[in-house]
Amino acid sequence: MKLTLPRPNIKIKFSFPLKRKQRLGVGIQITKSFFRLLALKEDKSLAFEPLELFWHDKEEGEKVNILKKALEERGLLGSELFTCLSIDEGLIKFHTFPSALKGEDLKRSIDFNIRSDVAEIGGKNIVYDYQLLEEGEQRKLLVVLAKEEDVVGLKRFVEEAGAKLKAISYEVITVLNFCLSQNLPKPFNVLYVDYHTSFALTYSEDLRYLKLSLEIGKFVRGEMDSMELTSLVGETNTQLMLNDFRNLYLVGPILEFVEVRDMAMQTFEIFGVLSLEKIPSNFVIPYTLALESLEWED
Repeated sequence: MKLTLPRPNIKIKFSFPLKRKQRLGVGIQITKSFFRLLALKEDKSLAFEPLELFWHDKEEGEKVNILKKALEERGLLGSELFTCLSIDEGLIKFHTFPSALKGEDLKRSIDFNIRSDVAEIGGKNIVYDYQLLEEGEQRKLLVVLAKEEDVVGLKRFVEEAGAKLKAISYEVITVLNFCLSQNLPKPFNVLYVDYHTSFALTYSEDLRYLKLSLEIGKFVRGEMDSMELTSLVGETNTQLMLNDFRNLYLVGPILEFVEVRDMAMQTFEIFGVLSLEKIPSNFVIPYTLALESLEWED
């Protein structure tokens, strides 16, 4: 896998080099239950109304056709897309080296740590990408690992729908990059809540994250009552407190649903909210991916 050198933000990509330049930055978030599609023009304005479609009751072939139709209706067949693996499909590892470590010694240390990371999670059919960050007197090695079948499967799915993958990122990294684009001072803590997943992350000298039990999809669909939601929010708050996630910025689709948002604001230690101007908070991830696509340099 190709290493993509970063802008100041963190950029981890499982990349697929393509020759053709595109005029739009297109980000797509694909899950088993839904997909979200957003495109930005070169001036970073929306190319069309962002799209969110649910397909939890559809077979794989039907999903391909649904996505293909959505792309065709927006003139995106053959386009190059940025997407990301979900939190369950990847893993982040952090390593620290002294800044004095350079050249071949640094390369050997990077290779050794990556080999150890790969072996730790099974060692077979694992793909990875990494980035070396400069942090004062130290160098930080950030490694993202994933199963090859998940990366290849996602790439194949998009291609069957008539598009191409420009790069694959990782959900946690994408949310972190959105927060960095908001110029948050380090250290900061973030709580991202989506329909079927949630996680907290903290970013200071390193990156730490924790998957949580909170899911708001059932409540939004009317399949969970307020008492059940209150219990789930309380369980999530215990997870946050036990793992020392406090003074959190709240991010994600939860901001679009007043009852859930207010319950979170009253229960968790929320410092503030992060949202997009004139774009629903559902689209934080595809927006960030589209922005990265615009700024991509092959």
